[in-house]
Amino acid sequence: MARAVSEYYDDPLGFVLFAYQWGKPGPLRDHSGPDEWQIQFLKELGEQVRQRKFDGTAPVLPIRFTTASGHGIGKSVLVAFLVDWIMSTRPHAKGTVTANTFQQLSTRTWATIQTWTRRCITAHWFTVTSDKMYHNVFKDSWFCSAQSCKEENSEAFAGQHAGLDQLLHLR
Repeated sequence: MARAVSEYYDDPLGFVLFAYQWGKPGPLRDHSGPDEWQIQFLKELGEQVRQRKFDGTAPVLPIRFTTASGHGIGKSVLVAFLVDWIMSTRPHAKGTVTANTFQQLSTRTWATIQTWTRRCITAHWFTVTSDKMYHNVFKDSWFCSAQSCKEENSEAFAGQHAGLDQLLHLR
């Protein structure tokens, strides 16, 4: 499985199509894949990753995308796709998912990450708690944490710029 998943290192859309049970019995039975706007976002992100030729060691320029929209269009689902893609394709990734308020983070964004990670083909590799996702074998070196954006929490982001850290900061 690790070899198959590694093929999607620079292809987030391919990962999302591969890693979830689209159109099969279960919660995704009536869905053939992500929404069209999510597909476009994932395609553009993959192009940016390939252009930067990120190798997991040498620093590259960050990828910065924004999505402005109304409520309920699937932004948190997109974040869950990205977290599962990064965590599954980048051994020893360390990341932080942020939101403006703790309420938004815990009840929407992180709850969605929990749901979609359970649906992911690599779910058995990870444990997802109320504020952290970590690899079952490498708990201290391969994880993603939930953190609100309050200024007094800025130290929570310290040390996440090393070579194996995530390529994308999600906010």
